[in-house]
Amino acid sequence: MALWQVQPKYMLLGGVIGAFITYTVIKAMASLGPAQAVMLIVVSQLLIAYMIEIFGIFGVDKQPFEWRRVLGMAICIGGIILFKWE
Repeated sequence: MALWQVQPKYMLLGGVIGAFITYTVIKAMASLGPAQAVMLIVVSQLLIAYMIEIFGIFGVDKQPFEWRRVLGMAICIGGIILFKWE
């Protein structure tokens, strides 16, 4: 079968990952509200992209770890928690 000849194999996960992302976005919108959900989605994308850069996943050149990037993401997450806190 041509499906199993796909290289690299992680490309076969695109549909599953897309369905998971769609489900989590719907749940986040319902529980957090639109503004907080969008901020959480953006911070999550930044975090995953930064991890890909640090570990050199998918053939990306490895980048050095920088605390200021982690601090920026932590401040954003802290803001989401602060606005959600009652």
